Amino acid sequence: MCFWIAIFLAASSICVGANVPSAFDGGWQLIESKNFDAYMKELGIGILARTAIENVNPSLAVSVAGNTWKLYYTSFYKNYWIEFELNKEVEHETFDGRWMKSIFSFINGKLIQKESPISHKDKSSKIVRYVDGDRLIVLLKCGTVEAKRVYQRTYAILD
Repeated sequence: MCFWIAIFLAASSICVGANVPSAFDGGWQLIESKNFDAYMKELGIGILARTAIENVNPSLAVSVAGNTWKLYYTSFYKNYWIEFELNKEVEHETFDGRWMKSIFSFINGKLIQKESPISHKDKSSKIVRYVDGDRLIVLLKCGTVEAKRVYQRTYAILD
């Protein structure tokens, strides 16, 4: 009987695990990037910065504690981090030096970030992150330009 309960609990956590914030906890390494240069160009990022950013392979560490999230990006180009609470506006500097206001929400297993510019010269964007097995999928949109980045889990934080 205990064996079957353990199997049921393990299967349940696999099926719904990606729908809880703790599924994001851990380390991630970029393994795939599609249309990211076009996305950065649409944001207004210059060619030199785009070239440098496009050629890095960042690592990401995610920490979730209740409603507080921390995202740490590290690469040889630049280290970047943001700390936020869900559903509260936060001002932050982006990886390319723009200052933005973001609101993060967690809906149906997805971390949704809506970025609004502080400066009139910058553009809004939307970033959706979700876990699919051992992959973190990041969908980015600015105007009509969409990009996708995929990260592979490198380590998990276990409770």
